[in-house]
Amino acid sequence: MLEKKDIIWGALTLVLLVLLFVCLGVQDYYSPKQVYRIEYIDIDNKKQIVYSCNFDKEDGSITYKEVNSSEYKTISGHFEIKPYKRLTYKEMEKYEFPKDN
Repeated sequence: MLEKKDIIWGALTLVLLVLLFVCLGVQDYYSPKQVYRIEYIDIDNKKQIVYSCNFDKEDGSITYKEVNSSEYKTISGHFEIKPYKRLTYKEMEKYEFPKDN
């Protein structure tokens, strides 16, 4: 049978593990990520510029998640990817990315 001290140690261990995982998640939120500037020509032959810190480049296409968006998009054709800035997720929420093409 479990003793009272075993239950207390188990609960304390569980609380410490939860705190550790929360702190690691918070640290990821505050650590800088590289933001990339992606330029491409859309279907209407207009130059578009988006900013992303998550992208996957494959043969002739790229899948990216625009900064401050939860939606992934895939484009193909000619595109250019350049490093833009290093920002934390908190800074990305407040930062006004240039809209001009």
